[in-house]
Amino acid sequence: MQNAVAVFYQAAPPPPVDGVTKPMKPGGYSDSGADIGFALKSLNRLLLDRGLPVAHSALFSLDQYEIPNTLRYPLILKPVRGRGSAGVTLVHSKEELARNLTEWSNAMAYGSNYMLEEVLPGEEITITVMPRGDYQFGTRTVSKTYAWALTPVRRFDQVSMVAPWNGTVPVVKNSIALTPDECDAPGIRRVMEACEEAGEVIGLRAPIRIDCRQDTEGRYRLFDVNPKPNITGAGRTGRETQDSLATMAALAYGISYPDLMAAVADNAWTE
Repeated sequence: MQNAVAVFYQAAPPPPVDGVTKPMKPGGYSDSGADIGFALKSLNRLLLDRGLPVAHSALFSLDQYEIPNTLRYPLILKPVRGRGSAGVTLVHSKEELARNLTEWSNAMAYGSNYMLEEVLPGEEITITVMPRGDYQFGTRTVSKTYAWALTPVRRFDQVSMVAPWNGTVPVVKNSIALTPDECDAPGIRRVMEACEEAGEVIGLRAPIRIDCRQDTEGRYRLFDVNPKPNITGAGRTGRETQDSLATMAALAYGISYPDLMAAVADNAWTE
C-alpha cells in the first residue's frame, strides 16, 4: 500500500496564539503545504540548558521591554511567530527598536511578543537535520538511529545581516552547499553535531532546518530552529530556481529530490 500524503491549503491568515500573530504568505499557500504556527518561546532556553551553542536572546512584550545586560546593540529583532525573514530587522538603538515596534503595533502585523537576539557577525550556514529512521535512496538502504545532518549550505548576500525572503531572491542565488573538504573542517563538524543533538532534544519527527552563524571568535552558534522548513524542488517549468535550502542540502549529500520526498513520506510521524 502506498503512503497517502495530505496537502493543506491556506486561504486566510492563521489565528493568533497567546496574542501573537503570524503573517500570511502573500497570496496564501495555494501551490504548496499549509502554514503551521509553532509557539517556540522556550526553545532557545531548552537548547542552552543542554549546553548547545545557541545565540543569546531575550523575549519581551510591547508593554515591557528592558534589554538584559547580556545583550548590546546592534541587535536582531524578530517576531516570535515569524514567516521566513518577514519582520527580522537589524536595530542599532533603543529608539530604532521603538520605531519598529510602534509601526508593527499600528499595523497589527505580528502581535505583542518579540525576540531580541545578539548579532553574530561571521559566516552563515544552514543545516537540515533528518529524523532517525529507515531510508531508501535509490538502491541504497540506510538505517539511522540518531538525528542526522545533511550537507550544510552557506548563505551569502544578506541585506543588513538578514537573508532576503525566497520569494524576493531565490535561495539558489545566494546559497551554495559546502564541499566535502569544507564539511570536514573541525568547526563545521562541531556545529553539525550540535544541530543533530538539537534535533534529538526537541524530538524531531520530520526534517528541520537550523540556521547558524559564526560569532566574533569564529565559533558557529545556532540562532534559528525552523521546524517547518521549505522543502520545494525545481520540478516543473517556471520553477527552475525554486530548489529550497533543504533540497540543496540533500542534492549535495547525494539524495535526489524524488528520493528526499519519498524519505519524508516513508518516515512520517504515525504515533
